[in-house]
Amino acid sequence: MGKTQLALKYVNQQYANHSSVFLVNTASVQATIFGFTQIMQRLRQISDDYAYIGQLLGMAGKLDPAGCFTVTPAEKQHVVSTVKQWFSALGNTNWLLVFDNLDDPDLVDIEQYIPLCNHDTVIITSRWRECIQQGRRGLEVQQMESIQLLLSACSIPKFEDLVSLGR
Repeated sequence: MGKTQLALKYVNQQYANHSSVFLVNTASVQATIFGFTQIMQRLRQISDDYAYIGQLLGMAGKLDPAGCFTVTPAEKQHVVSTVKQWFSALGNTNWLLVFDNLDDPDLVDIEQYIPLCNHDTVIITSRWRECIQQGRRGLEVQQMESIQLLLSACSIPKFEDLVSLGR
């Protein structure tokens, strides 16, 4: 459908206007939590003072000597809460968070992962039309067949024109 490509195009165009940009695959709960763990690892890169970063993120004692978080399965929800708190901090503005591939809302309850704040930008890509109807602003992108995309790239308006040209 091109929803990821469309979101990435927006990210590329708007990257310079944001202090930080994050993309989380929301195809499953495991993928979503992994994305939040990756965000936490990137936040750790703010400083080489691992103890300070561990305290800042509420994960003191969870950084190994290489500066990577060691998180047990039982602590995964804490990782999500910690990252959401970082996004929601009053002074933390100008970020962009993309939730990609939210195609089955029965698998991933996206409300558990959206930061609780009214600043900055969250983008959700989904085939689930009702996602827009949940009080969010949205843009519905019409399905584009790959043959249409190819023809458009070649500046050929219709498939029949392609055949008549013997291509």
